[in-house]
Amino acid sequence: MGSTLGWLLQVGIATLLLVPWLNPLADGPSPAVYPWITSAVCGAILWAVRRKLTTLLIATMWLAAAVFSFLMGLLQYFGLAAELHGWVHTTSLGDAFANLRQRNQYATLTSIGLVALLWFSSQPSPIINTARSRLIPTWTYALALALAMGNATSSSRTGMLQWSLVFVWVQLSGQKTNQATKALCAAAVFAYALATLALPMALEAFTGTASGGLLARFAEQPGCSSRSMMWANVLHLIAQKPWLGWGWGELDYGHFITLYPS
Repeated sequence: MGSTLGWLLQVGIATLLLVPWLNPLADGPSPAVYPWITSAVCGAILWAVRRKLTTLLIATMWLAAAVFSFLMGLLQYFGLAAELHGWVHTTSLGDAFANLRQRNQYATLTSIGLVALLWFSSQPSPIINTARSRLIPTWTYALALALAMGNATSSSRTGMLQWSLVFVWVQLSGQKTNQATKALCAAAVFAYALATLALPMALEAFTGTASGGLLARFAEQPGCSSRSMMWANVLHLIAQKPWLGWGWGELDYGHFITLYPS
């Protein structure tokens, strides 16, 4: 009986770690409310049972969340998400963000998944031990490929920066990181570069829709909704009231009434 309760508790904790990333509920006039409530409830319960959390369980569920999100992102990218309406958000062709509603958040989840996978590969465990099994490394590289494709479907510049930093960090970690982990990281980044080039071509070949992907985002002209424009506007607002600011929740009002130089 005790072992059954312990197993059920671990399943419950694993579910709480997974749900905030995959939650499809985002309705109403404020779509962020349901995800925030879901994450807060899961976080509060996890804090209450934090002594039961282990690094292995956290890494496993974060990796699982990243892989499941990749599958959703791939469906979105090729316009197939409508078949799972209610479970997976629908996007336009060439766009992907899984159930996170924002491409940078989706790309960040793939980065978390990559770090979790690299952690697994660095552990002295039969799960990923090339000396004990020749089949397991294949699955390890398959997971790395899935995460790379997930990041590529996001077309996120933030995701590109994150994967570049992870690659540099792993390669410069010296003897603290084994050669197998370094090779896995290098293969993941290489797969990401290939996927960044290949996915837009595959999208156009299968759907007839042209998409420049990540590379096109670097060449696009900044518009009124670009981050560089918004950051410049916020800096202008800060300069207007540098000491006390605009007040709690009044930044929207500041944007509305201010005539910016640009």
